[in-house]
This record gives sequence, structure tokens and C-alpha cells, in this order.
Amino acid sequence: MHVRNSIPVFAAICCLASSSEGLGVASFSGHASSLLLSKIPRGGGGTPKLKTASTDAPQDGADDTPILTKSKFTNVVTESLSGTTVALTSIPASIAFATIAGVDPLVGIWSSVVLGAVSSIAGLRAGLVAGAAGVVAVPLGKIVRSSGVKYMGPTILLASLMELIFGLAKGGRLINLVSDPVMTGFLNGLGCLLLKSQLDIFRAVDGVGLLPRPELMATGGITALTAVLTIFLPKLLPGNGWPCSLMAIVASTVLARVMHLPISTLTIGSSSTGGVDQSWYSSLPSFVGLTGGDSSLLTVKTLQLVAPAAFSIAVISILETLLAVKVVDDAVGTTDETTDDADAVKNKSLMAMSAGNALSALFGGFGGCGLIPQTFLNLQSGGTGVTSVLVYTAVMALSVLFFAPLIGMIPYASLAGVMGVVAFNTIQWKPTIKSITRANKGVKFLGSPINKISIDLMALVAASLICFKVDMGTGIIVGIMIEKILPTLLLK
Repeated sequence: MHVRNSIPVFAAICCLASSSEGLGVASFSGHASSLLLSKIPRGGGGTPKLKTASTDAPQDGADDTPILTKSKFTNVVTESLSGTTVALTSIPASIAFATIAGVDPLVGIWSSVVLGAVSSIAGLRAGLVAGAAGVVAVPLGKIVRSSGVKYMGPTILLASLMELIFGLAKGGRLINLVSDPVMTGFLNGLGCLLLKSQLDIFRAVDGVGLLPRPELMATGGITALTAVLTIFLPKLLPGNGWPCSLMAIVASTVLARVMHLPISTLTIGSSSTGGVDQSWYSSLPSFVGLTGGDSSLLTVKTLQLVAPAAFSIAVISILETLLAVKVVDDAVGTTDETTDDADAVKNKSLMAMSAGNALSALFGGFGGCGLIPQTFLNLQSGGTGVTSVLVYTAVMALSVLFFAPLIGMIPYASLAGVMGVVAFNTIQWKPTIKSITRANKGVKFLGSPINKISIDLMALVAASLICFKVDMGTGIIVGIMIEKILPTLLLK
């Protein structure tokens, strides 16, 4: 396909976003969501009251209507526009996360589609957006690179089983154990891992040394251009709601094509053969089952191999999803719910996410979790029901079916530019610096030189280092243990 044909189609995609205020770059911060949520109107001021899957009822009595009827279909236009906006901002991230996981870029989009649709129908908190996530792609990428892509399915299936057990055990309330310092450390480790994963595009094909000088210069230039556009487009464009990361990718892709830069691009199915005439269904996912047809994977050895990665993915997926549920709760209010009701919604959301991840893996995907930035964008754009999430998955699917050849033109460097900005914003610079500067203050434990603020800093640093160097699930658990156990030991 020639570039003159791709420009108007890409432009049309960009123009579909609604004018609601949006987020150009995803940040994974959970505890900072309260600051963002202050922008969302409450009560009757704009955002409609959310009905939950388990406790919603009209004022005059109980209602056992299925979750799909809970959306305000009279507000279907607003919901649809919100879902479209979320989809357009999620496409670049889903593709980028697929490259981090070491799989075909289309797998990232289909993972978001299957997980988002199935989990919403199964009972995920209305208004919460689920899809492919960096917190899943990073640990999954390690096992794919070390053992092969055939272990991706068993890893996600085992993680989904752990998520299901956690939900059935009513573990949703345990989110309260994760303090701000531990969450900050987790985000620091995740940001560093995301940043490190983007450096691979500058390496030679054989993995030894850097790319040849012409290709290295082109890759560096496109990466820098995409990052700059992602950062500054939201400040330059009038109004809000522009899918700036998508627009940055479009601009850098067109420039690379026009200038014929020696740069690596995505290869997706028919696009590698120039297949504009290929059948549209060639991009559809296929059912691969438990092992992708390889019965040799049904062994205890496979279980032992994938268990550590599956545990890490399950822990961080549960954490991210529960934080996303909290974003919805804080935005639309839960004044009509008891504590048990709120916990029931959390647990049902975890079980719904487990079902979505399992089905995603059975169709060759890598699942994901609840997405805090996309959930916030959905709420801010007026999408508080199931309709907005289903539209989000539909738009993502249509982008694959009709624009896969165009997606194949995107340079890896363009995605690295977007993800570099995401990684930088994920690292919690201000909270970390503040914790360091305040470490010599606070109430001491029985004359001990170690005080509460010092313990918080220790938990933050430990979680950061362990999440980056060892495993994110382990890093979170160690951080919690430091905060909960160390003060007790000092008191004794």
C-alpha cells in the first residue's frame, strides 16, 4: 500500500475521537488517582450515577436484571463516543505491549478485545476498562524470551486460575494492605522495566552491538520525534480529548514512509505480503486451546517453569484491577453500598477478569487487567456503563479487521517513543524524592533511629529494586512485609 493511501485513512482514525478531555499518555499510578478524579463531575453535575453488577436496584425495590441492562441506553451516544475515544488511545499501547511481550502486534489488540468484552459481560465493574497492560507484558516477555512463546498460554491460564481463586476467597479487601510507599516502589520498578524494554530497538539483529549507523540514526530520530509529539501535542492542540499518542505515531510513520528511512516496521499477517487484497478474516484470532496443540506442555515441568511468572502476573493484575475499581468507586460514589457490597463488587470484578484472561489465552492472547488510565478517560468522557466498554472493544476489533495493513507500516521506533514517555511518567519522581528528603523526620520507635518515614522509604526502595531486578509480585509482597512487620519487631 502506498503512503498516499494511508494518510487519509490514518487521519480519519484520528478525527473519530470525541472532544472530551483525555489522557494522551498512560500512567499506571493508582494512589494518585484521587487527584485526577477531582476533575470528574459528581452527582447530577454530568457523570451519571453508576449501577454496580451486584447491588444495583431501583429505589422502589430489588432488581435482579442482568448486568447488560444496567447501562443507561438513553445515554448511548455519550457512551459510544467515550468508548471510541478510549479505543483510539488504547491501540498504540496494545501494539506496544505486544512487542514487549515478544508476540505479534495484533495479539495485543485481540487480547484487549477479548478480555474487555468477556470481562464486562461476566460482571466487571461497570465503566471499568480492561485490556492489554504493561504490568502483564513485562513479566510475560521474560518467559517468552527465555523459554519460547509456546509457554505464553499456560502462563496466562495459570495466572487466571490464581485470580479466580483470589476472587472466590473474597480477597478484594486486601488491597488496603498496599500503602502509598509500596505502590510508589511498584510503579518505579515497572517504569524502569518499561524503559529498559524499549532499548532493544537500538540493538543489532544478532543482539550484539548497536544497529548500523544509518539505521541507528533513523531509529533514534523517529523515537525522539514521536516522544516529543506525544508530550507537546496536548499542550498545542485546542480543546481536549485528542488521541495524541496515536497522532504522534501517525505523523512519525508517515514521515518514515515519505523519507524512505532504513527503519524496522511491524509485520502483521497480510501486511508483510502487501496484502490489501487479502481477506478481512485473515486477521481474526483462532482457538489454540490449553497448549496451542503441543501436548508436551501438559507436564509438571511446564507448571514449575511458568508458575513464578504466572504468580507475578496474577498479583499485579489483581492489584491493578482493584485500583481501577477504586477509581470508579471514587468517581461515581458508593454511598448506597455497605462495605460488604463494595467488597463483593471487587471480588466479582476479579472473577470476571479471570474469565476474560482465560478466554484470551485460549484464543492465543496474553490477557491483561483493569486499566487505570483508560478507566479514568472513560469516566471523564461520560462512559460509566457497560456500553462504553463494549464499544471500546468493538472499535479495537474493527481497527484490526480493516486497518491491519496500515498498522504493519508503523515503525518500532514510533512505539518506543510513546512507551518511553509512558515509562518516564510511570516512575513516581516527586513522591520518591519527597520520601528521601523526609526520611530523617518523624516519630521514632522507642528511641530507635529508624522512624515511620524511614520505614516507608525502606519499603519504597525495596519494592522498587525487587520489582525491577527480581519480580514485581515479590517486590510488592516484600514492601508490604517491611511496612507491617518491621515496626512490630522494633517495638518488641
